Amino acid sequence: MYDALRYYGLIIICYLAELYLFNFFQYLEAIQPEVLNFLIRLIMVLLISGILRIFIFKNKKNFFRLFFFLSLINPFLSSISLYFLFIIFGVNIIIAKITGDIFVSLILFYTLKYFLKE
Repeated sequence: MYDALRYYGLIIICYLAELYLFNFFQYLEAIQPEVLNFLIRLIMVLLISGILRIFIFKNKKNFFRLFFFLSLINPFLSSISLYFLFIIFGVNIIIAKITGDIFVSLILFYTLKYFLKE
C-alpha cells in the first residue's frame, strides 16, 4: 500500500497537467476527444517513467522494458475507457477521463508490482 501512495503522490502533478491540457484542447474541438486523450496521455506517461524508476522501482530489473510496453498500452486503454464512458454512457467528459485514467492506472500499477516483484 505504501508503494501505491508514493506512486500516486509522484504522478499527481503530471496528471493535473495532463488534465489541464486535455480540458484546454478539448474546448478547441480541433480533434476527437479519444485521439486527444491518447496523444496527451502517451506523452505524459513517457515523461513520468523516469521519475517512477528513480523513486519507486529502483533496482528492479527490466523496469524500462516492461514500463515501455505498458506505456504503449496505457493511452489505448485510457482512450477506450474515455470513449465508452463519454460516448456510449454519456458521462461528463472530464469525469469520464478521470474515471478511466484511474481505472487504467490501477491496473498498470499492479501489473508493474506483479512483474517486478523480487
